[in-house]
Amino acid sequence: MYLSVAVLAGLDAVVGGGRAIQEQSFKAKVFLSGFIMTVIIAVLLSAFGELLDAPIWYATGFVFTWRILTNVSVIRRNWLETEDIQIPRFPRFPKIRQDGSIPEAASSQPSASSNPK
Repeated sequence: MYLSVAVLAGLDAVVGGGRAIQEQSFKAKVFLSGFIMTVIIAVLLSAFGELLDAPIWYATGFVFTWRILTNVSVIRRNWLETEDIQIPRFPRFPKIRQDGSIPEAASSQPSASSNPK
């Protein structure tokens, strides 16, 4: 139980660091202190909840998962806005007539009438 909360807390800090890198506001001291403190506080909260016989680790897991997903969505949104992403367009298949023939405009070979001399 403690390990799962600690891993979620560490993953939250790493994803938050990735967001800070993307937003060009990353500071190593802030990242390391946040990573260590978040993991320690999460484990202490889970231990405190166990002493009270209350499953507080459910709440910490929920909160860290929420924060991770929020940071990932912000990273994705920023990436989509800053990158010039070209979505590939696939060629359309020509419509085939009921007799099995392909219309002239859709054929890949140029017809003789389309090349005037």
